[in-house]
Amino acid sequence: MIRHIFLGKARAEATPEQLEELCAAWRSLVGQVPGLRSLVAGRNISPRDQQYTVALVADLDDMGAWERYMQHPAHVAISQRLTSKLIHSDGRAMVQLVMEDQ
Repeated sequence: MIRHIFLGKARAEATPEQLEELCAAWRSLVGQVPGLRSLVAGRNISPRDQQYTVALVADLDDMGAWERYMQHPAHVAISQRLTSKLIHSDGRAMVQLVMEDQ
């Protein structure tokens, strides 16, 4: 299993409502993308570190499923409609971890 972690820093003009819409759109991908086992997303509520505003953690079958997720039309549509408009292009971090199946 692969765990995909995305962190994003919101643009100054992004409203809390828009960020909630983005997180809801990400969560809606479960059931649409083959190989996407689960996905949680939300706004950073830390009182200590606000370097990143939103986070996404997705579990996928393998790296092939991750590649299909990244290219899936529903994911691309969210990226174009929301992510690219709300999240700084230079304020993003992304990692993929190999996880032991539970």
